[in-house]
Amino acid sequence: MPASHRNHGSIQSDLTSAIGERIRRTRSEQNKTLRSLAAEVGVSPSTMSAIENGRTGVSAARLTEIATLLDVPVPALLPGGAFEGDPTKAAAGEISSERTSWRVFKPAPLDAPLQAALEAFMEVGYHGATMRDIAGRSGLSVPGVYHHYASKQDMLVTILNGSIDDLVWRYETAIAEASNTRDRFSNAVECMVLFHTRRRDWAFLGRTEQRSLEHGAAALTRDKRVAMEQSLIAIIDEGRDEGIFSAASAHVAGRAVIMMCVGTVYWYREDGPDSPEAIARQYLDLARRMVEDVDVLLPTATTTPPLS
Repeated sequence: MPASHRNHGSIQSDLTSAIGERIRRTRSEQNKTLRSLAAEVGVSPSTMSAIENGRTGVSAARLTEIATLLDVPVPALLPGGAFEGDPTKAAAGEISSERTSWRVFKPAPLDAPLQAALEAFMEVGYHGATMRDIAGRSGLSVPGVYHHYASKQDMLVTILNGSIDDLVWRYETAIAEASNTRDRFSNAVECMVLFHTRRRDWAFLGRTEQRSLEHGAAALTRDKRVAMEQSLIAIIDEGRDEGIFSAASAHVAGRAVIMMCVGTVYWYREDGPDSPEAIARQYLDLARRMVEDVDVLLPTATTTPPLS
């Protein structure tokens, strides 16, 4: 067989597999079973399974029919164009927020579909949410949501990437503006507590749905979190070298401080008795004790009243 024929066959096979995978993913995101879609299309479940697994091709007419039944535009089931790209970045691009002071938190810069997705993921979980539900919450049609985002996974990637990026720039700005090691530690702790309370829903999703990221997206957000962790550990190590911190292990202390700060997403409520700023002050006192800050541990001088 000529090489050109083999290449054409390989390309066709890849296209068939890609289309099948997009059909399967779209069907799953809508919580529709393979058997029910097969019945609507008028084919056997085994034939539909073969289509989704790339073992058999699908005609243009049938692809259009499937897209209609799934309530998505045909391009949503095709590789290439606006519906294909780096799995670590959604089709609509990255979330960009106005960067002023790291202590200032304006409303999260999420468009209507992403805000609707965030609410749905928070309420029923990533796997429980459907594109139809997200569309209804955002006031758009399902094809309207697909016009902006290729899939539910792309929406999750965009939200979680935006969340960690928002935290990272605040953290880096906070420690950069400090003039000494103790202040860098203090700013780092304050920043983490403020983020996980002021951005509570956004941050909560980042902690609970990290496991739902696919491909390289999970590694990307994990690497950013690890870099922050290593930065805080390095600050504690510097404090130990300078004699202002006396924690036995910078690694243990750093991770303990981070988990304490991150833990606020699980209990903080806007209608609670303490503001994020008040909580940050209390957590800073606790964090300094965790690294055994010598200023905290030194006894407070007292004045002994004269004997009468």
